[in-house]
Amino acid sequence: MVDLEMLKELSELDGISGRESYVRKYVRKKFLELGIEDVTRDGLG
Repeated sequence: MVDLEMLKELSELDGISGRESYVRKYVRKKFLELGIEDVTRDGLG
């Protein structure tokens, strides 16, 4: 399972303007690794 707290920490550490895009790519990559469909369309993105 993707650790949302870890994602929150990543988003806080990455303070540049592209933060959301970075986190979205990270989340998508993680879900793809787990064999889950692209969730960026369904709510996280």
